[in-house]
Amino acid sequence: MTAYAEPFTRPLPREQRPGVTVTRDGLLRIATSLSPLLLRLEGEADLSNRELLAAALRTMTAPGPSDLHVDLGGLAFIDVGGVVLLHRAEQVLIRQGRRLRMHGVPPVARKTMRLLGWEASAVEGAAA
Repeated sequence: MTAYAEPFTRPLPREQRPGVTVTRDGLLRIATSLSPLLLRLEGEADLSNRELLAAALRTMTAPGPSDLHVDLGGLAFIDVGGVVLLHRAEQVLIRQGRRLRMHGVPPVARKTMRLLGWEASAVEGAAA
């Protein structure tokens, strides 16, 4: 595991924490941090909030020096479209010489990745 292993076991950051941005709709909560470059998802990612997730990923994959860590451990559900967005984000980062590092990937998301032919080398930890 990387040095980031510890933070992924903690609760999502609170809205008032400096350097953390939280976006939410009725189903999905997205917390982002620039130091370290981190995106955490909690709830359900589906068609109803796809643009919210896409916007967060666009922001987090803007050119920069560090890898993007994505914590999926708080997801109860992610649809195929959400997995495709993560794959596209990984491709953007690879072109920049960076990596997508996913933590806490739920088994259903892993299965979807395999079915889509995405052998996600970015997966760094199994969901409990």
